[in-house]
Amino acid sequence: DQTIKLKNFYARKHYPEKKYFITRGAQLIGLGILLTLFTGLFFPQQLIWFGVLHLMGVGLIVGTRFLTRPHISLLMGSIITIVGIVFSFPEWQARLPFILPIFPLSFPTFDYFPLLPWLGIFLLGMSIGHFVFPKGKPRYSFSLHQQLPFIPALTWAGRHSLKIYFVHQPLLVGLLFLVKILV
Repeated sequence: DQTIKLKNFYARKHYPEKKYFITRGAQLIGLGILLTLFTGLFFPQQLIWFGVLHLMGVGLIVGTRFLTRPHISLLMGSIITIVGIVFSFPEWQARLPFILPIFPLSFPTFDYFPLLPWLGIFLLGMSIGHFVFPKGKPRYSFSLHQQLPFIPALTWAGRHSLKIYFVHQPLLVGLLFLVKILV
C-alpha cells in the first residue's frame, strides 16, 4: 500500500504535490499535540512542548517552499544549522528569549527539537534527497537485500517508522510511570 502511494507520489511531474506535504505535516503536528497532552497529563514536569513530531510536521510544511529548489534548501539548511549550533552554547542561552520552538534551550523534557538547528538539518536532508533521488528515482542501486538477512526487517521498520515511534513513546513513558509508582 505504501509502495503504491510512493510510486504515484513520484509519477506526478517527478515532484510531489505541496498539498501532500502540508497534509502530512499537519497530521504530524496533530500527533505531536497528542503526545504533548499525554505527557502533560501524566508527566507535567517532563512535558513535551516541541518534540520530533512537531519538528517534522513544521519541516514538511516549510519544506514545500524548497521542493524544486535543492540549492536554496542546501543554503538555508546550512545557515539555520550553523545559527542553531552557535545559539546552543551556554553563553548565548542566557541572552535568548524563551521561545520554545525556536531556540535550543535547556529544560527538563522527554523530547525537544527546536527549529534551530533541527529545521536546518531537515532542509539539508531535503537537499541531499534531490541529489540521491533525482526525479524521484534512486541514483544508486544496492543489493544488500539479498546479502544480509536482517535487511527486510529494517526495510519494514523504515516503512512503518511513524507507527513505531508513536507506539514506542507512550509505552516507554508508561513503563517510566509504572517504575515511578512501584519505586
